[in-house]
Amino acid sequence: MMGKYSLPYVVGHSKQAHSDWLRSALIRAVCCCSCVDDFHLERLTLELAYLTNGYSLRFVESHLDNFFDYFHAAEM
Repeated sequence: MMGKYSLPYVVGHSKQAHSDWLRSALIRAVCCCSCVDDFHLERLTLELAYLTNGYSLRFVESHLDNFFDYFHAAEM
């Protein structure tokens, strides 16, 4: 059973694969969450998953910034 903060991981996956997974998970959260608060809770869970799996805060923040910039959602 995977823990709450586990990332899908297979030996040999690059940071690019996890970057793509983070973006996909954020897109899924936008589609599935019925309100902004639910989305923010899912986003925080994703952030914690990356941080507890050894990714730097800089990595997480830069990918989140890129996501919000790409979808013109900087006001969230």
